[in-house]
Amino acid sequence: MTVPPSEASSDADVIASVLAGESNAFRFLVERYQTRAHGLAMRVLRNEEAARDAVQDAFVKAYSNLGKFEGRSSFYTWFYRLVMNQCLDAKRRDKGDRQVEY
Repeated sequence: MTVPPSEASSDADVIASVLAGESNAFRFLVERYQTRAHGLAMRVLRNEEAARDAVQDAFVKAYSNLGKFEGRSSFYTWFYRLVMNQCLDAKRRDKGDRQVEY
């Protein structure tokens, strides 16, 4: 039986709990990194709504792919890349949505 994570738990402990079936443990990672992730997204996208969407999508991807996290870097380094990729995808979509009217 795993010990439920707390705010003081390491990322590795929280990830182990999530992978052991304690899906509610993921909220500790969300609470720990949402402010930093939002700051990153705002610097890249410069749009509050787009930044929130990018961060939310990155957390969903992180949760869905947590089993693929190998631990060769910190969780935040891996998550940072997910956030950045979501931001870049949003910028690409936004660029494609712009149409020049004559």
